[in-house]
Amino acid sequence: YLSKAGTTIFIASIVLWFVLNLGPSGFVSDVSDSFAAIIGHILVPVLRPAGLGIWQVAVALISGLSAKEVVVSSFSVLYGISNINSGAGMAELSSSMSMAGFALMIFCLLYSPCIAAVATIKKETGSWRWTIGMVVFQLAVAWLAAVVVFQIGSLLFG
Repeated sequence: YLSKAGTTIFIASIVLWFVLNLGPSGFVSDVSDSFAAIIGHILVPVLRPAGLGIWQVAVALISGLSAKEVVVSSFSVLYGISNINSGAGMAELSSSMSMAGFALMIFCLLYSPCIAAVATIKKETGSWRWTIGMVVFQLAVAWLAAVVVFQIGSLLFG
């Protein structure tokens, strides 16, 4: 398991690095010019009802497919927060998220597991249909739960 999961995580990390560091004009120094930002902008309308309609959030969620822990560090990079593990760094991030932060937590808890887990599911089921179906189902449940939390929370707490 470790060698196959490690290989999958390694390949996913390489792909993620290229997506974050390459853009239509080649290598970029600013993530907002990368292919990841382009993909993030495309996902904004889908994530907006859940309060997550910011391209940086979409990019962080995509990067979380390599490992869910990466979502927080991605926010650190995308929002330019120098020490997200400190109380001040978390306060800075939470002030920019407000009610959407709760929806983000729900989404992160429920959306697809890491790429290594998805690869393992594919191996165990032997079916792309079941694997893709599982990913789509989890994304739909995560989106629906995040929308409910954000919309009801926004009505109750403003």
